[in-house]
Amino acid sequence: MSTLVELVSKLKLYTESESHKKVYEVAKEVLKKDNQDLNALKQCLVALINMDNYEEALALIEKYKALIAKDSISDKLLLLERAYIYYKTNKGEELEKLIPLGENIRGFQHVLAQYYYRSGESAKALKLYEQLLSSPEGEESDLSVNKRAVQSQLKYQDSSRVINISGDDLEGSYDLMSNDALVKVREEKYDEALSLLKTALSTAQENLKDYEEDSKFSEIAPIEVQIAYIKQLMGDDDGADEILSKFDLANIKDNALKLLISNNLASLRADSNSNPALLYRELGLPSSLHNIIDRLTIPQIRGLQRNEFLLAQGAGKDLSDAAERHFKSQQGSFLGKALVTLGHIGVDLRDLKYEKNDKKVFRYSLKHPEDLPFALLAAQICITFGNLQNAASVLENAVNHDRSALINRESIAVTPLLYYVYEKLERRKSIFALLNEVYEAISSNESLKDTEQLKLAEFVAFQLLSVDSEKSRQLFEQVAKAENENEGVYEQSSLVKAIIRNDTSQLPEVESLTQGLDVDALLDQGLSPLLSSSSKIFLAGRKSAINSNRKAAKHRRHRQKPRRLPKNTIGNIDEERWLPLKDRSYYRSKKGKSSNKTQGGVADESLNVNNQTKEPEQPAKKGSGGKRRKNKKKNKGRR
Repeated sequence: MSTLVELVSKLKLYTESESHKKVYEVAKEVLKKDNQDLNALKQCLVALINMDNYEEALALIEKYKALIAKDSISDKLLLLERAYIYYKTNKGEELEKLIPLGENIRGFQHVLAQYYYRSGESAKALKLYEQLLSSPEGEESDLSVNKRAVQSQLKYQDSSRVINISGDDLEGSYDLMSNDALVKVREEKYDEALSLLKTALSTAQENLKDYEEDSKFSEIAPIEVQIAYIKQLMGDDDGADEILSKFDLANIKDNALKLLISNNLASLRADSNSNPALLYRELGLPSSLHNIIDRLTIPQIRGLQRNEFLLAQGAGKDLSDAAERHFKSQQGSFLGKALVTLGHIGVDLRDLKYEKNDKKVFRYSLKHPEDLPFALLAAQICITFGNLQNAASVLENAVNHDRSALINRESIAVTPLLYYVYEKLERRKSIFALLNEVYEAISSNESLKDTEQLKLAEFVAFQLLSVDSEKSRQLFEQVAKAENENEGVYEQSSLVKAIIRNDTSQLPEVESLTQGLDVDALLDQGLSPLLSSSSKIFLAGRKSAINSNRKAAKHRRHRQKPRRLPKNTIGNIDEERWLPLKDRSYYRSKKGKSSNKTQGGVADESLNVNNQTKEPEQPAKKGSGGKRRKNKKKNKGRR
């Protein structure tokens, strides 16, 4: 058996030749000989990191935790390796335990900032990158690019946030221009974003013209995919399809880029008649997503996994295990579990358009108030179909089962959704009761640390501002206190700071807030978005009445002008025109009736005013009275 000295010499040899597998095998043998050799443990961890074998590295850390504890006190030789392994394996709690040890170590700050960015805690990540940029030490380009990526995520999480992207521009950096474009996309300034990306593409093509094709492709392709995405957002589906179609997916080595292109192509070409099972297989799910999970941020993972669940549910696959794992790793994401329940009751999302299934979902949710994920899904379905009262009933039923659902981190969406439904139904008393209950729950919580809870507190404070200014101020102050105690967790807007300090001097100018707004377009939209539903109903009814009156006036019979009188009019005037019609000499009774008979007997001859003899009746015309008399005789015979 080789001696320890021989093993160490081999370890040095393999390290120089970068044979990671052999380094790991030899270093592991050294550890067996001497379980206190920190350098051998470090070589093991480095080799496993280079081989992307993070799970085995994590097991090794657990096995030698006593040796690592000694290192933490003295040399901190393994600090960076441990931090990176915790970051890659999503062990956030373990990583944050190392913060006191690595607060003055630059490499550790890089790993920590990347962890915050990936986990969605972008405010913390931004603060770290700004600290690192204060003394860049030759890393200004990379740090600026990473900072801009964090800012784009902040804009995605809060669209009202103002992002200043003019402070650290680096001329000729196509990476920085690409990330600047992402910020513009979040601001819905698609023309500016597209212009930035086209400049970034031409810059990259010029800077990389002497590089190998693989290296050039890995830098240029993501920019082209972003251009296609913006074209799709702008409604130019043909332009987006033209860009994405030129990629040969079979030869793309980057799994993340391959899935991104496949997903975007599917979104362009799929329609309501697409086969979910076929699409699920074409995208290579779930393995294609699992292979790149460590390269995605938590919000990105959440969105892609939701898409996967929707396709899997349509394809009839069992989601139980995957939905449970997703629920544990993505707090507050209920879609997977809700889809599992939907499958258990025998309803497919595509069949919700049928009224019976809509009612089936509603009834099931009322019977199972403990199933909050399904209650949220049922409420959304009710809202989609315009059944706001049903949506309120479902949510109230779930909240009555567990009142803590209004402020729990996992169910934080319940309160804003219930508020929205009450507002649409104009249930003012219910809104006030809801806000007061949430206020009492938040104000009794002395330690608000979670970002989502702080956002909820700020939301309730704004709603109370017009009805109870004192409670509103208390909530704002509580949020400000939490922000000071947990620096970097949450950043208040300038409006909130102005309310707390009662000082509007720090608010931005109106011109800066309205910059980029199309005033003419807003005026064209009119007052409709600002009117309450009752006002809209009144105006709609009034408009309908006006339109109906106009139609009636349009079709009203107009008086015709009198015709011109014929010549010799005076000679044609009837001298008996003053007499009743039946008393005139030329009067003839209606056909089939006798004019000289009255009811009960023969008429008196003295009624003949002019003493004129009556002319014999004219025979009935053919086809008129005679025919009717024949019909009468026939009818009598049938009785």
